[in-house]
Amino acid sequence: MNKFYEIATDHYLPLSHDNNYLFNHYDRITNFLTFNIDQQYRNLLAKPIKSGYNIEWLSIYPNLENAQGSAHEEFAYRKYYEFLDVIKQRIENFRSQRDEDAINWAEILEKVFNEQDNFIYTNGKDISIVWGWKFENNQIYKPALQLANPPIKEEIIEENTSIVENITEPIVEDKEPIIEEEIIEDLPIDEPKVEEVLPEEIIEEEEELPEDESLERKPGFLEFLKWFAGTYWWFLIILLVFIVLIFVYKSFLYS
Repeated sequence: MNKFYEIATDHYLPLSHDNNYLFNHYDRITNFLTFNIDQQYRNLLAKPIKSGYNIEWLSIYPNLENAQGSAHEEFAYRKYYEFLDVIKQRIENFRSQRDEDAINWAEILEKVFNEQDNFIYTNGKDISIVWGWKFENNQIYKPALQLANPPIKEEIIEENTSIVENITEPIVEDKEPIIEEEIIEDLPIDEPKVEEVLPEEIIEEEEELPEDESLERKPGFLEFLKWFAGTYWWFLIILLVFIVLIFVYKSFLYS
């Protein structure tokens, strides 16, 4: 941690709570800010370290200087009062409760974060609060709220009505096409209905095979004989001669 301020113990009157010096509650108060308010306030309080007859003030933030009269005075006081508004709301909440612990915390927070008993140090980005002594500081003020973004003056642009002739090159507008996203709705898919077919309703259709006219009819026996006689007539003559010779031979043999 960085030392940025030092005071003598006999220069200011230390504040106390429950018969104990208030600066001895540093760890307890820091834990309360971290876990009960917001973690961004965990390093808001400067850490007091007693060194002989002096109190040294330490912080993790570098290059801290007294906000009073500095270039960052308004920034530091605005940030301080933004935090103070949060603390005052919490104090009012504690006082509305009947719990002794809540009332005790309300008293501690009122003593620690009293504007007249605080010094504000800043580096332009962060602030650190010196506390725990009766400083009787009347120099801290609450800055007036200002708009972070001033209104932009509207400029009136006159339209040029003159017609530009003889333009050889086309004017290309550097605009990206606007792509409209199509929303595709999930439509329910109708499943095909399967109708039950009863056995009685099943009709078997016999397929009729067309007659092939190109197929020839099988020839009959008479037609076969005609075909054989017309084709092998010479064989029939030889067979007839052979039969006649047999009869002649038998008749000659038995005579």
